[in-house]
Amino acid sequence: MNYQHLSGSEKRKRRKVQELEREKQKGAMLSFLHSSQTREDGPSSNDNVVVFASTSTELDTPLALLATSPQILTSADLGGTTSTTMAPILTDSNSKDGIEEDVTIDRSALFPADIADWPEQVSLIFEEHFINNPPESNIDQISGCVKQVEKTKVRKLQSSSFYKVKVNGEKVLREWLVYSPQTGSVYCYVCKLFSKKISNLTVNGYKDWKNINEALKSHESSSEHITCIGTLVTRRRVEGRIDTDIENVYLQEKEYWRALLQRVVATIKFLAKNGLAFYGSTTKIFAKGNGNFLSALEYLSEFDPFLANHLKRYGNPGSGHVNYISPSTCNEFIALLADAVKKFIVSELQTAKYFSIIIVDSTPDISYVDQMSIIVRYVLPDGRPVERFLGFVQITSHTAENLAHVILGQLEDLGIDINYCRGQSYDNASNMSGRYNGLQAKIKTVTNSAHFVPCSSHSLNLVSNSAAECCLQAAIYFENVQSLYNFFSVSTYRWSILQKNLATSNNPKLTVVKRLCDTRWSARADAIKSIALGFDQIKMALQELDDDSKQKRCTAVEAIDLLKKMNTFEFAFMTIFWKKILDRTNATSKSLQEMTGSLTVACSLYDSLVKFVENLRNQSDDIESEAKQLQPNNQHYADFASRSRKRKKFADEGLGEEVLLTGRENFKINTFIPICDKLIRELKKRMESYSSVNDIFNIFFTDSSDKVFQTSLKNIEKFYAKDINIMELPDEIEQFKQLCKGNNVAKNPEDMLEFIINSNIVSTFCNIEILLRIYRSIPISNASGERSFSTLKRVKTYLRNCLNQDNTSSLAVLNVESDILNVIDK
Repeated sequence: MNYQHLSGSEKRKRRKVQELEREKQKGAMLSFLHSSQTREDGPSSNDNVVVFASTSTELDTPLALLATSPQILTSADLGGTTSTTMAPILTDSNSKDGIEEDVTIDRSALFPADIADWPEQVSLIFEEHFINNPPESNIDQISGCVKQVEKTKVRKLQSSSFYKVKVNGEKVLREWLVYSPQTGSVYCYVCKLFSKKISNLTVNGYKDWKNINEALKSHESSSEHITCIGTLVTRRRVEGRIDTDIENVYLQEKEYWRALLQRVVATIKFLAKNGLAFYGSTTKIFAKGNGNFLSALEYLSEFDPFLANHLKRYGNPGSGHVNYISPSTCNEFIALLADAVKKFIVSELQTAKYFSIIIVDSTPDISYVDQMSIIVRYVLPDGRPVERFLGFVQITSHTAENLAHVILGQLEDLGIDINYCRGQSYDNASNMSGRYNGLQAKIKTVTNSAHFVPCSSHSLNLVSNSAAECCLQAAIYFENVQSLYNFFSVSTYRWSILQKNLATSNNPKLTVVKRLCDTRWSARADAIKSIALGFDQIKMALQELDDDSKQKRCTAVEAIDLLKKMNTFEFAFMTIFWKKILDRTNATSKSLQEMTGSLTVACSLYDSLVKFVENLRNQSDDIESEAKQLQPNNQHYADFASRSRKRKKFADEGLGEEVLLTGRENFKINTFIPICDKLIRELKKRMESYSSVNDIFNIFFTDSSDKVFQTSLKNIEKFYAKDINIMELPDEIEQFKQLCKGNNVAKNPEDMLEFIINSNIVSTFCNIEILLRIYRSIPISNASGERSFSTLKRVKTYLRNCLNQDNTSSLAVLNVESDILNVIDK
C-alpha cells in the first residue's frame, strides 16, 4: 500500500487543530487540583487539597498568586531552612494564555519582615513559610514605639510585656507576640495566620499600653488562641503528612551535604590561616600533585568514614556533577569567609565609632601588580586598641589624588563613615605626608580631625640612615660592613670558612655577617651586632682565606684588604659606637611597633633616645676603652698630620701658627661629634610630629591653671566640638584628676581609660571617655601594614602568580586576621 503524502495546506490545517486541542487542555490539571470553593476567612489546616513537591530551589509562581491564593498548598519551606519546595507552573483557570514565563521572586515582598505588611488573606504557602520561620519579636526596637500621654503620665511599651510571669516567679517569653516598628503596635502572629476571628492583636495591632498586660493575659487564655497554637504545632510536624517520605529524604540529603561542607570549610580555614596553596597541577582526588586542599581531604578520609565514602562516590565525577570540592567551590567559600571577617571588623569598628587609617603606600607583587594595604585602628569596648587588615587594593597611580579616591571609595563600599576618622599614619614619602598636596592633606579636606602621624619606626630608620651618611668616615665604615657580607656570601666555601671560625667561640650568640638594607628597620643593628660579637673570628676567617694557596689571588687580595680595614682602630671604635646607638634605636623601634603604643609612649621614647645620644656624646673616652679591648694589637688613630699642607695666609689673619690636629682629635671633631649632633638634631625634628598631636590632649597631663591647659582646651574645641560637650569638660577633668589621684591611677591615657571602663563610671565621665578613646585610636606606627606585605609574599608566590585580585585580597585577610576567622560563626 502506497503512502500518500499530505499537502502543505493539509499539514497546516492539522497542526492548527492540534494547537486548539492543546489550548483547551491548558489548566485542566490545575483546575482539578483547585479547591471547589474559596473562604473569605482564608485557608485552614483541614483543607483537603493535593500537594506537589519537588527538589527545585526556585519558584516560578507569580508573587500575587503565592501571596493571596488560598487554594495552593505546599509542604515546602520557602525560606530555605526545611524540606522541599514546590515549583509547578501554575495557570489561572480564568486566564486565556496562562503563565508561560518564569517570574523572579522577591522574597522580601513575598514574605514581609514587618507583620503589619502581612496581607489580610494569606495563602497556604505564606502560612507554611512562617510556620517554619517565625517572625522576630523585635523586642530590641520597642524604644521607638508610640508613647501615650494621659494627663501627666507618659506610657510606652515595656519589654516586660513580652514575658509571662509564672506563679513561682519564673519568666517565659511569649514567642507568639511580635512588635511592628512600622505601626508601633503588637500582634499575635499565630492568630493572624490561623484565626477566623477579628481582633486588635490580629488585624490592626494592639497599642493600648495602659491595659496591655491584661489584654495579653486574656488573649493567651482564650480558646481561639489555644486552637491556633494547636494548629501551629500540628502543621510543624512532619509525621503524618502526605509528603513525609520526600521530606525525610530531603532532610537526609541536607544533613549529608551539610556534614560534608563542615569538613570542606574547616579545611579551607586551615589552609587559609597558614597561607598555604590550595590546588596543584590537577584537581583529581588521589592523583599526584593535586595540591594541599585535596591532599588534606585524602588525609582526613583515612580517619573519617563519612569523608572516605564521599570521596569514593563523588571524588572525580566529571563536569556537570556536584561534589563541593572543586576549585570554584573553594574560591566561593574563600570569598564568603573573607566577607564574614570584614563584616566582623566593620561591626566592631562601628561599635567603636572612632578609628584611624594606616596606609603603607604600596608594593608590587610577584606578577607586578601594585598592591596597597588598608588597615584601620580602633578601640574595643574593653579599652584595648586593635589594628585590623581590610585587604589589598590594586592601584595604578601613586598620586595623592588617586590614593585618596581609592581609600575613600573602599571605606564607603565597606560602610565605614570617613567623618569618624580621627587619625592617619603613613610613611614619610612626599606623596603621603605632603603638608599641602600629600594624601594626608587630601583626607583632611574631608575630615579636619584626622590628624596625620608619620610612622615612628620608619622615622627612626630615616634618622639612622641620615646619621650614617652625614660624614665621610661613617659612609666608609658602612661600606666596609657591606663589603664583608658581599665577600663571604658570594662563595659557599668562604661562607663555610666563616661558620667554622665562628664555631670556635664559646659564645652562642655569635651570628654570621648580615647585609645592610635601607628599608629593613633592624638591618643595620643586626649587621653591626654580628661584627661586634664575632670580631676576632671574622678576622681569623679572612686570614685563613688569605693563607689558603688554593684560592685565587684576587680572593686573597680582597681578604687581606678587608683584614687591614678591620685592623684599624677607627673601625673598632665605630663598631662599638654604632652598636650602642643601633642597639638602642632598634629596641626603641620594636617598642614603637607594638599595637598598644600611644603618642605619649612615642614622645617619651624619642625624648629618652635624645638624652641617651647626648650622654653618649660625652663618653668618647669610654668608647675608646672598649675599642682597645676589641682591638688590642692596634690602639692608635691614623695620624693625618704627618704630611700637612701649608695654607697661604691672608692679609687680615694673625701671625699665629696654624693648629694641626692629631689623628684622635681629627676623628673626634670630624666624625664622632658630627654623627652625634646629626642624630640629636634629626630625633628632635622627628619628635615634633608626635608632640604637636600629643599636645592637643595636654589637659590630661597639666593643671587647669597652666596656660598649656587652656591651649589644649581650645584645640579640643577646634577639632572635637562635635564629639563632646566642651562646656562640661573643664569641671569633668578637674573631678577626674582628683579621682585618679585618690586611686593611684597613673597619668597616662592607657591607665585612665582602663580605670574608667573597669570602674563602670563611663556615664559620669562620658566626655573624658570619648577623648581617651580618640587618643588611643591614633596610631604611631604602620608596622601592621608592613607585616601585611610579608603576608602578600607568602600568599602570592611564583607558583601562585595567577591569583586574581579578589582571591589575593581574600586569602591575605584570612591569613592576617586568623584570630577572627576562628571565632566567626560556622
